[in-house]
Amino acid sequence: MNHGFHGGKGKRTGLGCDDFLLSLKGFCCKLNTIFLVVPYFWSVNMTANGELKDLFSQDDLEMLFPAGRADMFFESMFGDSEEGAFDIGLAFKAHRGNELHFEFQLHQRPGKCLACNLTYGLPQVFKRHPVINVGGLAEEIENRLDGKFRCDRWELGATRELSRELHVIPLVLSLENKAA
Repeated sequence: MNHGFHGGKGKRTGLGCDDFLLSLKGFCCKLNTIFLVVPYFWSVNMTANGELKDLFSQDDLEMLFPAGRADMFFESMFGDSEEGAFDIGLAFKAHRGNELHFEFQLHQRPGKCLACNLTYGLPQVFKRHPVINVGGLAEEIENRLDGKFRCDRWELGATRELSRELHVIPLVLSLENKAA
């Protein structure tokens, strides 16, 4: 399976697991890690068992986006956090090419209704709302990448209904090498 990335003056190189060969600048070595080679040869090192997954553990995600932020959001919108129909959590989904994929997970609160008409307009609200602060969240995530990369841009996708009790809003961060 090829999960390659192509852009700029870089070379198209796929991701692979366990032992594979990587040829970079004429040097060939056997590796037990995954490397992503992207424009100007900047790379993200990941172990085969998912180092980036470990970087965004559940505890880390809760620090980045605390559960109490949903109450603050509803208080700012309605004047009372009890009016909120859902809790908001952050989940790390994948690392693909030069992108990190997260999602805001909207979990229905007991006794409340998580209606589509309530959640489908949220990406536009989240983009600008100071309590959700997607731009600040992107900066915090960037800070966890050891200063090697910067978040070039972020984008919220359309709300998806996974079940009556769970809706998600995709968040994609595009990374750029700071050294480039």
